[in-house]
Amino acid sequence: MKNPLLALLLITLLAACDDPSVRNGQTNHLFVDTQSLVNRQIELLDSLKPIVLKQVETNETKQRQSVRTTDWRRELAAFSDLDISKPGLQASYTVTDTAAGVRLYKLKPGEKADLQWLKIGFGMDTTQIRFLEGSLKRSNYLYTFEKHLLMQLQPGQGNRTQLSEYRIATKQKLIFSSEENLRVSGKTALKEQLK
Repeated sequence: MKNPLLALLLITLLAACDDPSVRNGQTNHLFVDTQSLVNRQIELLDSLKPIVLKQVETNETKQRQSVRTTDWRRELAAFSDLDISKPGLQASYTVTDTAAGVRLYKLKPGEKADLQWLKIGFGMDTTQIRFLEGSLKRSNYLYTFEKHLLMQLQPGQGNRTQLSEYRIATKQKLIFSSEENLRVSGKTALKEQLK
C-alpha cells in the first residue's frame, strides 16, 4: 500500500472487529443455540415419522387432522426466529435464571430486534431442554405483526429430547384491513404411544 496511514487505519478497524472468544471457539454459555436444537428435532422427527394431531385456526375456520407425513423443516421454520445465540445479538438481551430451571432472555430497552423475549426451560441441567417459548413483534406505519411460539420437548430415545407439542400463533394487522389471526398447534405421537 502506498498510503501507510490508510493501512494503519484498516489494520486498526480489523483488529477492533475481531472477537477473541469467537476466534478461539469459545461461546457465551448463557445463550443456547436454538437453531441447532430445531435442526436436530427436524432430523429426529423425519426419521421417527410420528403421527401429528394438528389443529389450524384462522379468523373464519378451524380444522383438526391426524397426519403421518409432515414436512418438518417447513412446519418448524418459525422456530428459527428464536435464535439469539449469535454474538451480535447477545448484547441486546438481559438474561435471568429462575429457581424453576427457566432462563428468560428479554430485549433491553432501546434495543431493536424482532424477538421481544425468549424463555428456555431446562431439565436436570442446561443440556436438557424442556421447552422454548418466545414472542416476536415487528411493526411500521403500514402493518403490525406478532408471533408467539412454544415448543415442548420430552425425553426420547437414547438420552435425546423429542418434540411432543408445538404452537404457533400469529396476528397481522395491515393498515385499512381487519386483523388476521392464525393459530397452529400440533402434538406428536409415535405409533407405539397410541396403543
